[in-house]
Amino acid sequence: MKSKNTRDPNSVLDSISMHYCEYPIGWKPKYSKKAYSYLQYGSVYKDAINTLLEKYLKNRPLHDYSLAPILFLLRQYIELQLKGFIMYHEKIHKVEKNHDILWLYKKALVTVKERYGIQEIGAANEDAEKFIRKLGNFDKTGQVFRYPERSDGTEIFCNPEGIDIWLYERITSLDLLADIAKKVIGDLEGFEGYLQIKDEQEIDMRAEQMADDDTFTEDSY
Repeated sequence: MKSKNTRDPNSVLDSISMHYCEYPIGWKPKYSKKAYSYLQYGSVYKDAINTLLEKYLKNRPLHDYSLAPILFLLRQYIELQLKGFIMYHEKIHKVEKNHDILWLYKKALVTVKERYGIQEIGAANEDAEKFIRKLGNFDKTGQVFRYPERSDGTEIFCNPEGIDIWLYERITSLDLLADIAKKVIGDLEGFEGYLQIKDEQEIDMRAEQMADDDTFTEDSY
């Protein structure tokens, strides 16, 4: 027997959405693919990245630590986008627990090549791909920018030893970070748009085939 205090979670979400947002946080279309959820999450991270960059470019931060939240958000955005790309391939859904963006980047390349026959992600911007690969080698689990030091006690920003110099320049310079973030987001967003178009084309083709099948069935009687 249900408690009288039990509330329908959907009604709770609807109530909250009236006050804070257009849609409740748990809402999504019934036809939504898992890939869409990851890409929509990525879009929210992208907005946060751009908001912080705009703020800091207008009012320069006093310390390199101010870049850490942007770097964390950017890395998470990359991870979400790559997972979303992989999940467009219906047979591959076992990537949720993998946080290695270098592995995810390589997997995404293989996945889209198998499904769509294309060789690269985005506009093949060399700097964007270089950043993703180097960041993937530097931060394999998405934990580096959460704290001011690594697990061995060495500080991230104050100790460049062992960090690729090209990457180090972009994680410690606001202007270089803003530039590479724009390139990375531009590449991944462009590719997301391409996948959405391909997905819509596949849906239309299936709908046309079903219509043709129905016509054939009717004509056969």
